[in-house]
Amino acid sequence: MATSATKYIGKSKKYKYVYEYVSRNGSITFEGKLLGYRKQGFLNERDCALWVDKQLISKGKEPANILVRK
Repeated sequence: MATSATKYIGKSKKYKYVYEYVSRNGSITFEGKLLGYRKQGFLNERDCALWVDKQLISKGKEPANILVRK
């Protein structure tokens, strides 16, 4: 039976579309998931939230986390 390389911890309490995982070696990583896109391997929540906002902007939607419209 195959085991996954990461274990799901939960959603971020601060940011939308950001999820927390722990890898086999014990390091915590973050993943951004939205609009059919997914990117893993962020070392902190803030970088992941910025990626999510940039993806939302590129799709013509309002940013949800850190970036704001002027």
